Amino acid sequence: MSRTVDLVDLDVPLPPGLRWQRLTIADHQQVCALHLASLEGIAASVVRREEPDFFAATLLGRGELAGVFHGPDMIAYTVLLRTMAVYDDPSPEWTPDPSMPLVKLAGSGVLQAWRGLGLQKAFIAQRVRMAGPQAQVFGTASPANQASWRNLLSGGFTLRAIKHMYGGSPRFIGVRLPHQPPAGGAEPSATDVELDCFDTEGQQHLMRQGWQGVAVGAGPNRIRYRRVQPPEATP
Repeated sequence: MSRTVDLVDLDVPLPPGLRWQRLTIADHQQVCALHLASLEGIAASVVRREEPDFFAATLLGRGELAGVFHGPDMIAYTVLLRTMAVYDDPSPEWTPDPSMPLVKLAGSGVLQAWRGLGLQKAFIAQRVRMAGPQAQVFGTASPANQASWRNLLSGGFTLRAIKHMYGGSPRFIGVRLPHQPPAGGAEPSATDVELDCFDTEGQQHLMRQGWQGVAVGAGPNRIRYRRVQPPEATP
């Protein structure tokens, strides 16, 4: 079921020469083509392939899509999802508060020639604005997709859980909650612990003890964890 929401302006700054445009069902074919082009050379276990029906349903009310254009040409897009499928559910690894709206950062695509300009960071900031100040916002990222989880951390998200999703591939669940100061990118603390992003078992152990990934660590594959809540009770 779609929801009626107040649309916010697409006003997060973009590099010179680029502009935002809210997408409609008339853009469906172009978005699908851009999606496939943006995934060339990327393993399906790292970035999820979406079917055309996903984009159609989102454009027709499940969420919002914003495109980035250079002149008449769409060179990137980003998706915010408000009505989720069963496979989007982050629980029980991370359980949202049922009293607050839940929205998902549901993917972005950038043509190869336009990468390296910081568009993914702009996409996270814009979708957080689109989600609204009362929403719980989450996104997923494969441990193998360093750019994705690094952008979540720099965008104020914390890594709360690891769940096997989309056919069994591991995904970090990055979360940003309303009324809580973003912890992502936090200054180092003497009690922080760094782990390799591929150390699934070690990270899950910390997460169950109330630790969250709060920042990029000292190396390209390292994530800095901090204990920010009491550990889960043991039955």
